[in-house]
Parts: sequence; C-alpha cells; structure tokens
Amino acid sequence: MTELLAVDRLASLDRLEVHYIPGDRIVRLLRETKDVVPTACGGQLGVLKPKIGGRVADPDRIYRVVTTDRARVTFLSSHLKTAHSPYLLGRSQEAVRGLLGEHITFRGAVLRTLRDLRDRNIKETPEQLYARLTRASVATKMPQWLFRISRLSVRLENFQGAENSVFATVPETLATSPSSLNLGVDTDLSLAYNANDIWWDARLRSNFNRLSVTGLDDQELADDIRLSSSFTYAGWSFQPLPWATKALRLMPFSELLYDSEITPVQGAERQSDLLFQVGLGAKRFGTVRTLRFGGFVLQDLSKVERSIEYGGRLEMTTLHVLGPKIRFTSGLDATLYGSTPDDDASDLRYKVRLEGRLALPLARYLDISLFGQGFAFGGRVPENDVHGLSYTVGFALDVRTAMVVP
Repeated sequence: MTELLAVDRLASLDRLEVHYIPGDRIVRLLRETKDVVPTACGGQLGVLKPKIGGRVADPDRIYRVVTTDRARVTFLSSHLKTAHSPYLLGRSQEAVRGLLGEHITFRGAVLRTLRDLRDRNIKETPEQLYARLTRASVATKMPQWLFRISRLSVRLENFQGAENSVFATVPETLATSPSSLNLGVDTDLSLAYNANDIWWDARLRSNFNRLSVTGLDDQELADDIRLSSSFTYAGWSFQPLPWATKALRLMPFSELLYDSEITPVQGAERQSDLLFQVGLGAKRFGTVRTLRFGGFVLQDLSKVERSIEYGGRLEMTTLHVLGPKIRFTSGLDATLYGSTPDDDASDLRYKVRLEGRLALPLARYLDISLFGQGFAFGGRVPENDVHGLSYTVGFALDVRTAMVVP
C-alpha cells in the first residue's frame, strides 16, 4: 500500500470522539455491536465474556471507546445511548483534539499512525509491517499497573455481639464488642501489577468504629488495619480436575500480611500479627473474582515469646452484576488454627467472616449499599471450647473505582 492509496481510501473528514463507558456496561456494548461494527481494535465483539486488551472487562473501571461523530449519529447511536451511564458526573463524551485544540479526524489519525510505524521500523519489510498492523490487539496482554479503590466507606451499622464472657480475652473486636448502633469507616485500597506470568499486589484494609458514652470509657467496636503483599506466578497455572470447568485454573501464590490495630487500648501493648501464607489461587472465572486457599504460619508480635502458630486459610469473593444498575458482592474469609503449647483462653480454633453487599450507583464512583456481615468463631482450649456468633447489618456510602497507572 502506498501513501497516496491510503489518502485516497480515507477521503473523509469524520472527526474522532471518545466515549467514557463503565466496565459493567461495555460488555453489553461489545456483544451487541458485532454485526454493526466490522472492526474493533482492542476489544472482542460478539462473545459472551469479551476481553479488552487481553483482559476480562473490569466492572470497576471506566473505559474509553474512540469512534467518529458520523458513527455516533448513525449506526452506533442507540448502542452508545444505552452504554452511557446516567450516573456519571461530567460529560459522557468529548471530541479528540490536537495540541492546538483542533479536531482530530479519522483520516489524520490513521495516516499519522502509519507514518509513525514506517519511520520507527525503517529496516522492516512491507510484510513485517503488515504483520504488525494485523496483529490481534485484543489478545495482546501488556503489563499493567492498576490502582483500585475497592471500598472507601462511611457506614451506619447495627452490630449484634456474641456477648459471651468466655471470649473476653480474645484479641478480636468482633468477638468481644457489645451490641450497638454506630457510625464507622471502612477502607480497601490496592496497587497491582499484572503481566502474562506474574501478578503482584500491595493492599491496605482498615476498619474503625468507636462507641463513646458520657461518663464511660470509649469502647472500640472495630479497630483493624491490615497491610499485605502477595505474589502469584500465573505461568504455572493448571486445571485441577479433568471434569472441572475449563475456566477454573489454579496457580501458586504467596502472601505476607501484617495485621494490627489503629489505636491500641490505653495501658496495653499494640496488638499485631505477622502472617506468611503459601497456597493456590484461581484465575477469575464466572462470578468468582478471587479464590485462594493454603497454609500459613503466624507470629504474635506483641508476645514474641509465644510459639509460632499455624493453620489453613480460605478466601473467596464474588461479583454479580444485576442489570446495568445493581451489583451484589460477597466475601468469605475462613481461618483454621492448629494447636500449640502456649494455647490459652485468648486463642481461637477457627474464625469465619461472611459478607454480602447490595450496591446501587448514585454518581460516578459513588454507591449506596445495604450490607450484612456474619462472624462465627470457636475457642481452642477447654475453657472457651464453645461457638460464638456476631453479625452486622447497615447502610454505607461507598467510593469505588479502578484506574490504570501510567
């Protein structure tokens, strides 16, 4: 192809536009435009679970879809109208402009791309350049840094405690706090690196609730801060069982977790644990976003003279997108502890936390949620060899988003 032929074939002045589409709506857009749009770069058309840039569409992200003004008012009109979120703050679309504010046309963008490709690869043959142009970008997974706010919440909750004195010395606020109606904050932030064979993330989770009553000491109902870093080698993924779904593939991972409290109780040492875990994790499949299980060792840093603890742990989160507006998420975190020579009434044999959250968007990045959480646990020694249960229900305002770090 000569430059003159390219100029002749692109004899139009269609202007480029960028549309901002939420991740939970772009899937429908890609499915429905297979017979409308002949070609799409970077996204799969007409499949049940389309990939974008080699990755499954992330419902927390806002994607940029570039098309032309002519396409918007003709064959893509109805599809783009349903894809735009009515809850976004700001414009849903804007013109693509150059450095001087001029409109960029489809013709100008294509010619500039072809010229840049030619100038950067002057030693390649026309066949090699053609291979670059026809490479399926949807299957090309480039390394990516992603900052995610899974939850940044202010919540009003009704907490029903276990209220059993045998657990009074257990360093777990959900096991010892009294029943109450309170206001709290909840945070879950992460920075992740994702490539073909290597996944890494650093994560911060915190939860703080305090009950203040005139004439009485302040009571901490929740006071947790958790810093973790995990490494997953996706290059060793495998299908666990022949009859299992092909989407379920396991891979080895390791995690280092520091679990402490934001404000220690007056006159007491700060409670803190350091946990190291190895096990298997699953790639995202179906509605399951994360699935991890494995063994761990744990050291109580506030009482280093105690024996190192050990046990097993299971984590799972799911996401159901119910139409274009409602999201239901659930999470499970279960831990089973082994016996040690230093066991006493402050130790638990197991603890299981189960949470469900129904969210409705109010604005871009902002949801209102109805949530419930149950916490089941049991003692490890004869003095506390009973089972306990506490639960929480409430409402929350959640900030939620994910963005690629340049």
